Amino acid sequence: EAQRAGAVVALISGPVNLEQSKHIRRINVESANEMYNNVLKEFALCDIAILSAAVSDYTPVDKYPGKIKKLEAGDNFSLSLKSTDDILLNLGNSKKPGQKLIGFALESANEISNGWKKLKTKNCNMIVVNSANKPRSGFRGDENTISILLRNGKQFSYAPMSKNKCAQEILKKIREI
Repeated sequence: EAQRAGAVVALISGPVNLEQSKHIRRINVESANEMYNNVLKEFALCDIAILSAAVSDYTPVDKYPGKIKKLEAGDNFSLSLKSTDDILLNLGNSKKPGQKLIGFALESANEISNGWKKLKTKNCNMIVVNSANKPRSGFRGDENTISILLRNGKQFSYAPMSKNKCAQEILKKIREI
């Protein structure tokens, strides 16, 4: 939708089944660390960053080159995890005057209050709140139910709509800020 609206778009994406658009520069990544490094590099070059990826908060300390076999691991298996770098927080801390930072918050409880906290702590211009618990919302379909929170304290909540329509509403609010 951003490209259709006239933006020059760089899409940094994890492993997905998306068609490659000849009008969008796509950077494919496979790990949270690759995502972090590429986003930081691209952020230095952009006017508006929209971070909608659900990057994991934790990653395994040790990588395994293949499948961990149940017979080898035993009945009880534990993984050591470490925090991933907080991409949105780092961008918020390095944002230049005039740069716009848009974050997403997938929440399962206290959606709006958690969205406001995230907007402030991550120094975003806008947060798009997704509810993990609402019907016709989230990852499982072509619709979503969003609320948009702006730095100026305004809140806009929407009925379920197509994800394309959500993107159009998000871009409309970005233009306003």
